[in-house]
This record gives sequence, structure tokens and C-alpha cells, in this order.
Amino acid sequence: MPSRSPLPPPPVEIRAWPDRDALLRDRAAVLDELVRTFIGSDGPWWARPS
Repeated sequence: MPSRSPLPPPPVEIRAWPDRDALLRDRAAVLDELVRTFIGSDGPWWARPS
């Protein structure tokens, strides 16, 4: 039986990152762009003004 390759290390906890706030801001900006791309800049249909 062939030996398995070693498992990758566990993910690093986000609170252990040196610049956690910058990481969270970057993540929020990326998610905002994805939402604008796929849903539209007007937001989802339930949040649009009537």
C-alpha cells in the first residue's frame, strides 16, 4: 500500500494574523465587488426602493 502524502497544516486563525483589520477590510471590499457584479449595484430586489 503506498504511503499517503502528509496532510497540509491547519488553517491559521484569522485573529493570529498581524494585520487582522486590513485583512477584514480587504475581504469586505472583495465581497462587496462580488455582490455588485452578480446582484447589481442596486442591491437585491427586496432591498430596492419601490
